[in-house]
Amino acid sequence: MIEDWTTDLSCYGTPLVQTPNIDKLAAEGIRLPFMLEEAGKNLAVRRGPEKYIQAKGEKSCKLFNLDSDIGEQTNIVAANAPIATQLRDLLQKLFDTKSGIRNLGQ
Repeated sequence: MIEDWTTDLSCYGTPLVQTPNIDKLAAEGIRLPFMLEEAGKNLAVRRGPEKYIQAKGEKSCKLFNLDSDIGEQTNIVAANAPIATQLRDLLQKLFDTKSGIRNLGQ
């Protein structure tokens, strides 16, 4: 197990870093969620192929499936409200407990 990682793992859809052992765990359904704080503006949570983004202090959100949309171009929140709700709740839990936090751009 690794202590710290980013989304730059092949099991999360990026070709930048090949991680065959972690990919094997992911194929078995083991993908741990983690929270990102992007340049102090957005909070995001990543679980499996989904990434949920919420601007700090706002109610609007975005949801992307990074397996099919690695560039985060198509917001799928309207068509996937149950997933968005689950990830919103998970983001709040991670934020409240300060677990799984990764800071980007600070």
